[in-house]
Amino acid sequence: MRKSLVISLLFIIFISFAIAQEYSIDISLDTNNPINVGEELPYTIRLVDGTTPISDNVEVIFSDVLGKKEIKQQVKSNEENFLEIGNYFPSGLWNIKAIYQDLSAEAVFTIAENTEINILIEENKLIIRNNGNQRYTETIYVKIGDKISSKTLNIASGDEKQWQLIAPDGSYDIEITDSQNKPLLTKRNIQLYGTGNAVGAIDTDLVGYAGLGGAEDPDNLESSIFSSDKLLITTIFVGAVFVLGVLYLIERIVSNKKSKKSKKK
Repeated sequence: MRKSLVISLLFIIFISFAIAQEYSIDISLDTNNPINVGEELPYTIRLVDGTTPISDNVEVIFSDVLGKKEIKQQVKSNEENFLEIGNYFPSGLWNIKAIYQDLSAEAVFTIAENTEINILIEENKLIIRNNGNQRYTETIYVKIGDKISSKTLNIASGDEKQWQLIAPDGSYDIEITDSQNKPLLTKRNIQLYGTGNAVGAIDTDLVGYAGLGGAEDPDNLESSIFSSDKLLITTIFVGAVFVLGVLYLIERIVSNKKSKKSKKK
């Protein structure tokens, strides 16, 4: 009885394994070319039982090779499906994985690089937004009137950077150009306000930390020795020296008193 039961179980397992082997899954991509931002990736999940196509739900996972982004879809097998490539999909090699029960298949595709920035001036602020799918690392030049300053950008995809434009009180023509002297933005008669002679663009994160004497050079403001962190460290150091001096003075007074008492004895 026990032997026949074991044989029956083995037979069932064998049959199940044999049936499972009839199923196969594959991924068909309609293009091998890099996909641009704003386009769609057409793909089809091929699921068959032997030679018979099967229409069923399949889970599909898209992910870039660096693991920055992952998208999941539930699609029908043997039907053409699409993945829309959004603005902030990292450029480079991507993996697509289809999962059906215990079966899976993988394929790769490439998303093309997209360098796109949006530059605007709102009141007295210069704003640069990175709408591309890669980090924006370029040098731009900010011309206010006849004064030009450079800014080296390092803006992650989807982020933005802001600078406060300063100049003596008045209206100015402002021009933003890249390292090839290509105009990126031109604005006329922008009203700026300032209390000194400084002209340029100051990181908004540093506004208010120009130091004890103000900012004569906006480009040097970002590395000023009077930044809040360095000022705090300096204050702590001076305080520690003062406390040590007081303790030393007290120790000398106590020592002198003990010495006088010893002489009287």
